[in-house]
Amino acid sequence: MPYAVELDGTLLHHQKGRLSHLASLTTLKGDCRLVTDFQDAMARTMTVEADARYVELMISRKLQEAGEFDEPVTVITHWKKKRGKNTSDIFFTALPAKRYFQYQELVAEHPDHLIVLPLQSVLLSMLKRYGKRQPVAAVVQHGRFADVLVGTGSKVWYANRVVAFDHSEEQIGALWETVRSDIESAGQTRHQSIEKIYVATWVDSGPLPQWSADEDGLEVIPLDEHTMEQDDQTVQASLPEMIYHTPASQAVASAKDKVLNGARGLLPILSVLLLIGALIAGGLGIRYQVQANDIEQQIRINRQKINSLHAKVPDNFEPIPYESTLAFIERLWSCRQLPTYSKILSDMGQESDGVLRVENIKAEYAEDHVTITAFGTALAPFEASYKAFQALRQRLTTRGYRMTDDRFDTQINASHFVLQFIKEVQ
Repeated sequence: MPYAVELDGTLLHHQKGRLSHLASLTTLKGDCRLVTDFQDAMARTMTVEADARYVELMISRKLQEAGEFDEPVTVITHWKKKRGKNTSDIFFTALPAKRYFQYQELVAEHPDHLIVLPLQSVLLSMLKRYGKRQPVAAVVQHGRFADVLVGTGSKVWYANRVVAFDHSEEQIGALWETVRSDIESAGQTRHQSIEKIYVATWVDSGPLPQWSADEDGLEVIPLDEHTMEQDDQTVQASLPEMIYHTPASQAVASAKDKVLNGARGLLPILSVLLLIGALIAGGLGIRYQVQANDIEQQIRINRQKINSLHAKVPDNFEPIPYESTLAFIERLWSCRQLPTYSKILSDMGQESDGVLRVENIKAEYAEDHVTITAFGTALAPFEASYKAFQALRQRLTTRGYRMTDDRFDTQINASHFVLQFIKEVQ
């Protein structure tokens, strides 16, 4: 995808391996990513004591009161984390509001999809990519400037821009010494040691310092360089490596443009997934077609068997009487459902042992019910015997028997009882 880089007031456009100078941002054409330092902007980390919703407003007011800007300020938040109820750490870029709205209008009026990425967003992407396991420093060195960011993949500690007087080798060397001092100071403040500096360069970058972790305590790790053509000359720079890895969510753009830009990057993956899906669908289609053919063949065979069975059935046959057999089976089933003598005695005897004595029992079995008549004598005084008699009735009722007659007769020397009850087939 084409991109443009606006650093130190110089605008370069990259397309198909070639860099070309552009007079102004309005000349950008087609879909493009623009990385810019916003010229008059400043990047800082700050701890602000205010509600998280008003942190940017407080920063804007502080910068104006400190004389950093003499006009309204816009604060672009790159990273923010709450430390307490009303305290937040923030990494931001501040720039005149007028310039910020110029970029907003540029994006709005661009006929295609223009994504404006602050340079600090690129630095933050470097920090997140290389600082996952230990604190590191990320540096973009361009011209006589070096933008520095120190921290980890989840927290930003320090941000600054270091400036040299000119492009001479001596001044660039002094620039790197200042960068080193800033990085060591940021590590000491956090009681951490910074051992690695990841450096992205641009076409006008100076020579990198030859530091090593063993001798200098800091190791300079340059990113992979891209080779490009500029004014019929071959130039190299590693900043494009991070331009492609910086997410569109960090851009100064509308949500629609961010989504479209991100979706465009997923097009190759989506194409591969669609191809795989098409191959899977084709394979499944062939498999199901084979199964359908097998089922159709089985249906054809079964139909042939059914037709052959129909051919063997005689046209005229005498019906076989079954009513008497069915009636006999129903009679057997009814008898099986009715309680036996042992079952009846078991149901009656559990509640009356020792109090009531059954002396005679008669069961008359019918097709769908059995009628039981029981005669007995009470062995205990009246009160205990009558309670046992009532308990016996209750038990038989709960067990599905229906009472048709019950009598408890008391005489001078003995008490007698009669129970008649029915159990029906359910």
